[in-house]
Amino acid sequence: MLRVIDEIADPGGPQLNEDRVGSGGKLAWVIDGATSLETSSFLPDESDVQWLVGFVDRRLRAMDYTELPSRGDLILQLLRKRVTEELVSFGFPEGRIYPVCSVGICLDQGEFLELTRVGNVTCVVTGDRPVELSTSYFSQREASAVRRSAGRGLSSPAVRADILERRMEYILGVEGESVFSGHSQAGLYSHSIQIDRRDAEHVLVCSDGFARAVVDYGLYRGWRDLVADAVEGGLRAIVAKIRRFERINSGGNHFKRADDASALLAVV
Repeated sequence: MLRVIDEIADPGGPQLNEDRVGSGGKLAWVIDGATSLETSSFLPDESDVQWLVGFVDRRLRAMDYTELPSRGDLILQLLRKRVTEELVSFGFPEGRIYPVCSVGICLDQGEFLELTRVGNVTCVVTGDRPVELSTSYFSQREASAVRRSAGRGLSSPAVRADILERRMEYILGVEGESVFSGHSQAGLYSHSIQIDRRDAEHVLVCSDGFARAVVDYGLYRGWRDLVADAVEGGLRAIVAKIRRFERINSGGNHFKRADDASALLAVV
């Protein structure tokens, strides 16, 4: 079994943390909620996104491991079915913005570890053969949108319209990448890899807000260095480095200067 040695879910500001981190049995996961664009909540939580990430987190924690699906993509399909059923039972309005999130899962298969992601999360295995499961698709799309916005914030109607258009593309999965949602027409494009556990030492699953330490800010030369630092000093020290960098630098290619930073570190 995986042995989780550290986890963190740090909000990027005064707003509610829209991420969740957890583990249990054969599973470890990070859920990265997308910024809620509705001004009020329809679902029974502080926001629709808070409801979604909370529901997915609870379902993962409550799974009967004797009936656990055999693959990460099947776990996500089961979760999506449950979310869609719940939204139908609540009478979620079709014209309302659907809450979405990204999900990263590590499934312990005994001889192998299976990493699965949907959306903009990163899964890393260090050891003799380091492996990274990630995508630059969403960050590249956001960087292009930031350039188009000409410095206007998320409150700008034009910026919001652009975000909504991209979000629906992500829900439908029109380019082979998607986010996780309960939309009735949602595409679910997950990506998985299997790693021989004999080649693995540590597993890191993290949100894009945490991944900025390597991907955007260059605080580490690569994931191997970051994981080594996390093993020695803990994930919170890494988030502290991220926040220090963000305090003295602009948002760069992101609309949010500081995003929720969440991560889970496990020993194989």
